[in-house]
Amino acid sequence: MEEDEFTFIEEQVKHKKSNKVLRIVKKLGLTVIMAAVFGAISALSFYFVYGLFPEKNNSRPMPTYIVNKEETSPAGNSTMPPGNNNYKEKSNEDRLNVYERRYANIAAFCAEQNEMLVIVSETEDDTDYFEGSVEYETSYGGIIISKDNNYIYVLTEGSSDDKSSNYKIMLSDGTKLDAAYQAADTATGFMILSADISDISQSSRKSIKTAKIGTSSDIKKGDMVFAVGEPQGTMYSIAYGYICSDVTRKYLPDRSVTIFDTNMNFTTDASGYVINSDKEVIGIISGSFFDNTSESGCFLGITPLMGLINQLVSGSDRAEAGIILQDIKKEYLDSRGLDNGIYVQDINYGAKVLQEGLAVGDVIISVNGKDVGSVEDYTAILESCSVGEEISFDIYRDYAQDDKYKTITVELGKGS
Repeated sequence: MEEDEFTFIEEQVKHKKSNKVLRIVKKLGLTVIMAAVFGAISALSFYFVYGLFPEKNNSRPMPTYIVNKEETSPAGNSTMPPGNNNYKEKSNEDRLNVYERRYANIAAFCAEQNEMLVIVSETEDDTDYFEGSVEYETSYGGIIISKDNNYIYVLTEGSSDDKSSNYKIMLSDGTKLDAAYQAADTATGFMILSADISDISQSSRKSIKTAKIGTSSDIKKGDMVFAVGEPQGTMYSIAYGYICSDVTRKYLPDRSVTIFDTNMNFTTDASGYVINSDKEVIGIISGSFFDNTSESGCFLGITPLMGLINQLVSGSDRAEAGIILQDIKKEYLDSRGLDNGIYVQDINYGAKVLQEGLAVGDVIISVNGKDVGSVEDYTAILESCSVGEEISFDIYRDYAQDDKYKTITVELGKGS
């Protein structure tokens, strides 16, 4: 009787089976169905949009390296198939061929300038540790800057200390000539050598090509340039690149030079010349002038240097005042009531202008009665003067208590 009494309790306590697995399966199924529906809707949307507006599908421009002269029809139209449907980019091998042709063309372009280049050999007599006679020979590059019926004039690097050295130059056809020291400039490190060509063969004469001088005044960022001579430290090496910054200036005694920076990387012992796409020399590479690695891609603009180079070619003495000057901003001139002027930044030790009263901080307004608005103006006036000539400087002295204007007369010295 007691067992029958509790039977109904055991029936009610039976555990219910879990539905957790079923719920997970339902959720997964619902997710798959939703994804399929969304994918179908997206596919239909893209189909209708691109069907209605097919030109949008072809709006992406073709890579510029795909089309070149060999890939255009005689009519000038591209032979590449239109649109993206049948479009395939060139293979890596084809693209490499394009670059190989480009570099070959650059090498050939630079090789055309070899006729204006020469190899300079310098031999210097000296004594060794045991007081024996020895000869030291060095070789470097140069450029034929000028010529007449009997002589060629080579621009290279050197100084007045090299007067006693013996020089030979080798033309591009292999002809060797004795050369003589003509003149040099210490501040820039430029030297001119002359060589007699009156006795060389007609074929060698024809191979001589003087440099075609361009202008560096209109160089701008992005311009493509080429380096010839010794840009990589060995003769007839080449480099190419582009101008990558605005022009800067460096101030030397009695002149300023313009400096251009490129993405080229010259060696520390580099020398050579920069030409533009018109085969004009627009700059000079000088490892001795640019003596730090941050300036490894820099060159000097040719235009402000041509007056000096022509003086060196003539071999005549150059007048010198020994003043390091700097261009002045218009705002400063306006604040002092000046129309023009250049700032005296420094004066060479022992310069006669220092003895006559010129001081650092003065502003030179005019030279020999001619207004100067830039250092280049001043240099042009000085280059027209002679050694020993007296010239006058009209100056403005801002820190003077009373009369701020003064005139100084000085005798010009001889440049080195």
